[in-house]
Amino acid sequence: MTKENINDIVTQYFLRDIIDFIPMKSKVKRKAIEGIIQKKIPESELKTLSLNECLNFEENNRIIEYFIKVLERKFSHCNLSALYENISTLKIHERNKSIIEKLDELLSLKKSGYYSEHNNSIRIYPDENKSEILSDSTKSHELLHMATSRKIGNIRVCGFARYGNGIDFARGLNEGYTEYLNRKYFTRRIGGAYQALQSIALGIERLVGQEQMEKFYFSNDLDGLISEMEKFATRESILKLVQKVDYINSFYGKPGGKYIQNKLSREARVDIANMTLKKYQQTYKTGQMPEEEYKANLFSLECYTHNYLPFYWRRKGNDKFEKVALSNSICFEPIIEVSTTRYKEIVEEYYESKKDNLRYTSTPWQNKNGLGIEETIIREKNIQTIVKLEESKGRKQEEVTAEINKMLSESPSQIPVKNTILKQW
Repeated sequence: MTKENINDIVTQYFLRDIIDFIPMKSKVKRKAIEGIIQKKIPESELKTLSLNECLNFEENNRIIEYFIKVLERKFSHCNLSALYENISTLKIHERNKSIIEKLDELLSLKKSGYYSEHNNSIRIYPDENKSEILSDSTKSHELLHMATSRKIGNIRVCGFARYGNGIDFARGLNEGYTEYLNRKYFTRRIGGAYQALQSIALGIERLVGQEQMEKFYFSNDLDGLISEMEKFATRESILKLVQKVDYINSFYGKPGGKYIQNKLSREARVDIANMTLKKYQQTYKTGQMPEEEYKANLFSLECYTHNYLPFYWRRKGNDKFEKVALSNSICFEPIIEVSTTRYKEIVEEYYESKKDNLRYTSTPWQNKNGLGIEETIIREKNIQTIVKLEESKGRKQEEVTAEINKMLSESPSQIPVKNTILKQW
């Protein structure tokens, strides 16, 4: 048994009865939190700089140039004034960790770099084992912090985060959304750091809308984001959600942190799912969302609480969706692919079992056969394995599929929900 396993077990034992209480506690008084959220960023006139003014980084010129071009192309709807204000005086250093920093990392998150708002500088820790792609990923993450960093009075703001003068709020949400944007626009399919926080940030973006979320982020408008979320939840519950995300962030790399993060992350995703449910219900009742889409969205939210999301795929030049891929919510690599016909059957089954109790909880949903989301995924993967196995014996796919559907209707247990299909079939 590893040291990490022991830490997780010990933490589960001691925190079993108090874990639900953790997010309710805060060293920051409510008045202080409300005050700093309400601070508005003064409108700044955008200053356009030539790339030559910005490119004084020698070996980092390539990534800086690419970074600015992406921001100006993908975020033209956002206020990029902080980028233009900070970029001309930015310094980038590559320096090894000190002994104290190495010791500190034994009980905390292993950092590969950081941005200092105080002197507008990025520090990168060299690592011989780290690929150039990961090194660039670290730099683009820190550059996003630079491009959203300002000072208002004696308070620092960076994206959604506020700190200084005894305040430290929304840092978790900010790290999650920063890395989500970094993965989406700069590192493509790399999972990246802060994976639990990325999923939460993605859920909030789906709630308020991508363009609106990006505008809030680059203009440091945390209050605007919270006000938008207030359409679907109380301000108090939203502040508790943001605080919960801060707790998740604070436990990265800590002993037993994985258990705490998993529990709080699921709670946060459930909170977001219930807010989004209200949005979908309003849209559906006003006739702006077709029933089929409404049902699919409800199932998508259930998947999200388990950290999965469905993606619809179609061939190039074809308007019809042919299959649905279920993936981890921050990774586009499919865990499983099913036909749209089969996916509709699963969605319909889900809706029939859920329609009289439309609310998401930390207790996993189960279908009429007692299977939850994860068991359903395993079963679908097993069905696909069986089909391929039987096809290799010369049987037709349609024949095998019909046989399996009959088995599912008469005796579902014949299709196992464990990853031992080849041994059992």
